[in-house]
Amino acid sequence: SGGEKKRVNIGLELMARPAALFLDEPTSGLDSSSSLLVMKSLKQLSEVEGVTSCSVIHQPRKFIFDLYDSIILLGAGGRMVYHGKVDEVVTYFQSLGHELPPGESVADWIIDISSGRSVPNESLVTTSQKKSIMSASVVVEKAGDRKSMNVFDIATTEGGDADDAAKIRREFLYNHWTNNFQSMSPASKALYDPPEPSELPQAITKPSFLLQLWLQIKRLFLLTYRNLRSKLIETVLLFAAGAMIAAILGPIALPINAIPDVPYEVIISGRDCQITFLPLYYQSTVLTPANLNIMFAFCTALILTALVGITSARAVTEKRLEFFRESASGCSVNAYFLAINIYTFFEHAVQVTIAATLINWLWSGLSDNGSVYLNFLLLIWTTVPWACLIALIAPPSLAMLFVVFYNAFTCFVLTPGMLFVFKDFYDTSFFGVISAIFAPARFFVETFAVSDLKCLPAQTGFTIDRAIATDFPAEADMFTFMSLGVNDPNVTDYSCKGWYWNVLPAILAGLTVRCLGFGAINAFNRSVQGKKSLWHKLRWSKLSLVKFLLFWIAFSGLVAATAYATLRK
Repeated sequence: SGGEKKRVNIGLELMARPAALFLDEPTSGLDSSSSLLVMKSLKQLSEVEGVTSCSVIHQPRKFIFDLYDSIILLGAGGRMVYHGKVDEVVTYFQSLGHELPPGESVADWIIDISSGRSVPNESLVTTSQKKSIMSASVVVEKAGDRKSMNVFDIATTEGGDADDAAKIRREFLYNHWTNNFQSMSPASKALYDPPEPSELPQAITKPSFLLQLWLQIKRLFLLTYRNLRSKLIETVLLFAAGAMIAAILGPIALPINAIPDVPYEVIISGRDCQITFLPLYYQSTVLTPANLNIMFAFCTALILTALVGITSARAVTEKRLEFFRESASGCSVNAYFLAINIYTFFEHAVQVTIAATLINWLWSGLSDNGSVYLNFLLLIWTTVPWACLIALIAPPSLAMLFVVFYNAFTCFVLTPGMLFVFKDFYDTSFFGVISAIFAPARFFVETFAVSDLKCLPAQTGFTIDRAIATDFPAEADMFTFMSLGVNDPNVTDYSCKGWYWNVLPAILAGLTVRCLGFGAINAFNRSVQGKKSLWHKLRWSKLSLVKFLLFWIAFSGLVAATAYATLRK
């Protein structure tokens, strides 16, 4: 409802723990009941938490008006008509000859007075009060004559323009309030003076980093529990997407009736001929299934990175503004970002593990289930930090769109399997490192394909029994022909337990992007967090400069480590 939204907006501002709260028309657009509920919340905030609440409000109902302790009534041009206690405002204006009609709202009544439209009644004013009124007379110039008139003269003057009369009454109200203030006793006047300069209040003791991290994680899981139904729907979508791909592409099937068009005499005629013709001999039977394996891994990665990226980005954008308000009161942005990464990885790891079980069963994968689960978890490990990073720097309304575009772009351009082959990435070291860091699906596709192909018999050309094939040329195997796992010297060893060569670079790539995310959350949106610009901090704070340099050293080290792990042989 409207009242709930208003209270939520107020609650967002309270996360910065302000000593004073300024509100511009907090009841606008609300019905009288909701308006009263909002204002009672502010009243309770003042009484319980000691927060000073200042609000601009128009035509409040009686019960709302009575909640205020003090009121400032302004006339045209922002000039002061009254400033004082709410329970004294009726007495003040009655002393000026204004009568409160029975049943009339005090708020509406004083607004009419401040506009100059309310005509005072001289019979209601005592003799002593008249002296005060006469002292605030207004000089009026008419037909070249200057004449001093009091508010009662204006009220009884016939003819003339009503707007001019209202303007003169307003001027009288301004003059009278000035005179009234000047005639106050020193003790009363002191209440209007600004407080004496004082020392800044002591800083609030902040919870430790680990405690903030725990509280952030706890809150995220609590929100998940409250939205359990939507999380189940997300899991079903992942489940259905994987099942659809596996059902369309079907399980691996090696053609057993294919006859290679290579004479046997040529194959055994010498090493040079073997290097040339053995791959041609093998590819007639296994190349199509192997490419199908790569295509399946590519399609699976494309869909999973998109779905996981969307939900990860939403976890950031939904609470981003809320946390930025919290960070203004000293909450650690690093604890928040680390908590988001831990939570989103755990959440999607559970979802994808469930989906991977069905995918592997329908696909009839050859490698060990444990290696399949690990490969899917590493895909989540590299997908989540990019989604969180983009959600931090992109506009919240466009963050999920940017995440989907980024994952699709990197899948097609920086992941081998569709537009490029693995040879393109292994032949160019720079291209290979860029792909490793920026493409979440890079290692998933290769690991998925190699893990299954290593479980094929030696007759397929992917695995080699070194005890028997002692003179088999290393350049003639199918892994080399397809440029799969070429940096691993043991890639042709037969094993159904999976291929783990890419585990280290995938972990380092995920850490590198997370490090970049820590830098982004400290550099972007600082004004929303109530902080000075990064340039200002680096210029005036030596500690911030040291932290900045340490960050770049850590980030550069992770990039170098990822590059080494990707290119190592």
